[in-house]
Order: sequence, then C-alpha cells, then structure tokens
Amino acid sequence: MATTEETFTLAALQTAEGIASSLWPRYGRVSATLRPIRIDSLKTVQNVVQQSHLQRVQAAVDCWIAQGRPLFPPLSATTSGSAGVLVDLTDTGELMIIDGVHRCLAARNRGRHELLVTIFTPRRPLPPPGRLLSLANVEVSPEPTDLMPIRDQLDGSLFRPGSRIAADLEAAFALS
Repeated sequence: MATTEETFTLAALQTAEGIASSLWPRYGRVSATLRPIRIDSLKTVQNVVQQSHLQRVQAAVDCWIAQGRPLFPPLSATTSGSAGVLVDLTDTGELMIIDGVHRCLAARNRGRHELLVTIFTPRRPLPPPGRLLSLANVEVSPEPTDLMPIRDQLDGSLFRPGSRIAADLEAAFALS
C-alpha cells in the first residue's frame, strides 16, 4: 500500500502531465514541473483581489493547516478552488501567477513562505501581458473585481485556465 506522500507525489506527476497536455492547443509544446517556490518570489498582473473570495480561501487554508494537510495539493484540482497554483515562466524569467493569486495571498497571510506550484514553460515563453507586481502590492477590495486578462485565447476569450484544467483532470481521473 502506498504511503500518503507516495500517493501525493504520483498525483502531482499525473497532474503536471495533465496540465501540460491541456495547454498544448494554446501554447504548443510546454513542460510542466511541480516545485516548492517561495511565495514572495511570485509575481502577478492582478492588482486587486476580492475580499470575500480571499476570506473563503483563507478559511480553507486554516482548515488544512489545522489538519496538517499540504496546501492546495495538485490531486485535488477541482473547480471549488482547491487546485494548486499555476505559474508561467515568462520570457524575462519571472514567475507569473496564471491561476491562484487568492491562494498565494491566503497562504502568505497565514505565515506560509513556500507553496508547491506547477510551473509551465512554453517552448517560446511569452512576455507578461502587463506590469508585474509582487504579492505585497496587491490590494484587497470589498467590491467585486474584474478578472484580469492573463493570457488571451486564440479566439480572444479570457484565459483563466484553472477551472478548465481542473475539469479536464477530474474527467481523466474519473475514467481511470
């Protein structure tokens, strides 16, 4: 019988492969790796987050910390927001959060310094779509916030991959 750590590692590898294949239509060949990264080294183009959403994520973080569980394990990639953080290695070598700004802020607010993140690297990295900010410069707003266009899809729609990738992964795991 596999230990929890072995199961977590296997799930992480399967998830990285799933993310790489999910991104293929948009980016072509990409590599996806899972690495622990210092939260303060991550950048974002999102300058405002919604307070109520951040509070919900912080409540989940509090529960996971109390239970001694890893934060945002890749296997629990669900549309409920418990998926791991997805990061893009930009053409300047910076780590830009593609999906998971609220999760990074919640973990940082609870004293965590590192998170296991999925870093995807396109064959030809793209420049950031806007000015990159450190997480310390992200404001919290009580009002609903508009989603930032992280990367444009080919059809011009907003590229927020977390939910789509999570749905693809859930379908793949349900079939296996």
